[in-house]
Amino acid sequence: MKNPINMANALEYSLEYLVIEKKIKKIIIDGKKPRWYGQRLKKVLRDKGISVNKIRTLNDESSAGLRLADALAGFVRSYYDKPTERTTKLYKLLENKITAQLMGGQNAR
Repeated sequence: MKNPINMANALEYSLEYLVIEKKIKKIIIDGKKPRWYGQRLKKVLRDKGISVNKIRTLNDESSAGLRLADALAGFVRSYYDKPTERTTKLYKLLENKITAQLMGGQNAR
């Protein structure tokens, strides 16, 4: 299935406005991308005042963390696209953990 979004522009746009940390050691992007892609992202972040030491692209088969991120992203998309009783129940369990990092700690409800 072909992704309908131009990923280079969408990723640049989202990085400009969502990344708030000023010193980043490493960014890992899922999937094989050409060298210019990483250099372009570095430039966008540098223009925003964010320093990045390394940008790497990895295949999810070589990284357990990327496999976990893919599985979680697929689950959340499934929940939002076509929620069922099972996905709703599981999402409620994970919702607190997903927002904990964004909110700066555990989100007690």
